[in-house]
Amino acid sequence: MPQDARLWKVILEIADAAEPPTKRRKGVRHDINCKCSMKCGEKVDIDARQSIFNKFYSMQNKNQQDIYLQCLIETRNIKQKHKRNPDGESRSRSYSYFLSFPDRRVKVCQGMFTRIHAVSLDRLKVLNTKP
Repeated sequence: MPQDARLWKVILEIADAAEPPTKRRKGVRHDINCKCSMKCGEKVDIDARQSIFNKFYSMQNKNQQDIYLQCLIETRNIKQKHKRNPDGESRSRSYSYFLSFPDRRVKVCQGMFTRIHAVSLDRLKVLNTKP
């Protein structure tokens, strides 16, 4: 084995040992401090976030999760359309996100909603385009 190949092998072994694994596990981050104007972080405490997350991921399959998420998203038509894009496209809908508790429903921002449920924005877009 050439000298350079051995050197690279040692360098890679050292780098692998020094870096933590990059694979992330799904879970609620307890350091979520939402800085939006809705004060979502103050509305929902850490225990409630964890219970919502556990309930969501204890569902049997993705279809049940999608139905659950769709029930927590309200869709409204835009009242007044503004054509801001040069292509002439404008938004046609607006979305509100809620968390459901036994005694109340709490409106939260999109960021808090996605972080608590550990879902991506792409998954929400797909859900919002379904009829």
